[in-house]
Amino acid sequence: MIIDLERLNTCKMKRVLYILIGLIFITGSIIAQTSYSYISDRKFKDPTDLLGYNFRPFRWEIKDEKEENISAGSYSFGVTQSNLYVEGKDIKGVYSINNINPTKFGYQLVLMNARNPALQGHLKVILNSKRQVEALIFKRSTKEKEIIFHLPALTEELRTKEEAAFTDRNELVIANADSIWGRTIKPFLVIYKENGIQDKLPSADSVMIKFETRTTIIEKKVKEKKAPKPKKEKEKQVKKEGQEAKVDKEDKELKEDKEIKEDPKAKEKEDKEEIEKENPKEIIDSKAKDDPESLEKKYPDSNSAADSSAVNEAKKVKIIKQNYAIIRFKIKYNDGTSEDKKAELKINKVSMKEDAQAGPDEEKYQIIVTPSTGSPFYIYLTADKAVNSVEFPDKRYLVRGN
Repeated sequence: MIIDLERLNTCKMKRVLYILIGLIFITGSIIAQTSYSYISDRKFKDPTDLLGYNFRPFRWEIKDEKEENISAGSYSFGVTQSNLYVEGKDIKGVYSINNINPTKFGYQLVLMNARNPALQGHLKVILNSKRQVEALIFKRSTKEKEIIFHLPALTEELRTKEEAAFTDRNELVIANADSIWGRTIKPFLVIYKENGIQDKLPSADSVMIKFETRTTIIEKKVKEKKAPKPKKEKEKQVKKEGQEAKVDKEDKELKEDKEIKEDPKAKEKEDKEEIEKENPKEIIDSKAKDDPESLEKKYPDSNSAADSSAVNEAKKVKIIKQNYAIIRFKIKYNDGTSEDKKAELKINKVSMKEDAQAGPDEEKYQIIVTPSTGSPFYIYLTADKAVNSVEFPDKRYLVRGN
């Protein structure tokens, strides 16, 4: 007997992978015990949108027999590329997906129980006109009856809360790449690329991608240039002019003395000026009462405030602008714990591309955000340039309404 070891190892790896994905779904169900999945949470435009999604209904019924409400997370249906993971009383199990077929009512998954191949059944996914899932119809085997599981509609209270907590599909319009600065995207759902699992983000998580411009102003003192010292020739000229000015002053004083002796009024004026010179404070106070404004101009030394304001140092101002993306997100671990994280990326460049082949309901524009370090990430816009999703190397975020 010949054993194909390579094929055996591949099968083992696949089984391990399926078990891990199953554990992730089970962990997700445990974490989400207090919440249902709602009709308006997601649109399913093609079968691939089902992959990684976990449905949590609020009511089940067997037609014409029985119906009852169920607690959040007590029943769940997680879809992957190969398996359907089912939680719930009497139906729990891992079912292999043979096919996913589009139908008039939505999609039909053809199933086979992985542990018991005799159990072959189906899961019907019932869509409304908006391509949102309203119900799931599960049949475990050909011998059993169909069970209808209903998804709840969003209450008005929850709708108001979500509108405030998340960005809607047509809410945030980005006209061009540079229009992202000052904007904040608050995604509604995350898809992990490693395993394809889709998770609705609780509003309490406050996951967000914020774009901002920070301005830094740097002041630098500028030293004043000193006047160059006069050359020797200039010094001689100044000295000569000073001597001539001194002779002229002496001649002028002699002339004034002569005029004063001859003119009594001139002598009286001279005496008054001499008194003012000897008692400046007294004269200043006296004149301040009559004309304070003219006094301030004539005697600037008497006003210390005027002196200090007049002394200004010359400064050179440098303005630096830098763009940043602040990303707040949550890491979930397989043991059910989670951790809040925050990253700040310095952004070097943003640019926009257009997909001319995209349809009216598809992502037509792509904004490429390039950090100074690390990989670029992408913002996808609709034909109306409204934000639809944000893609990072390890995950993709969707806004509400997808």
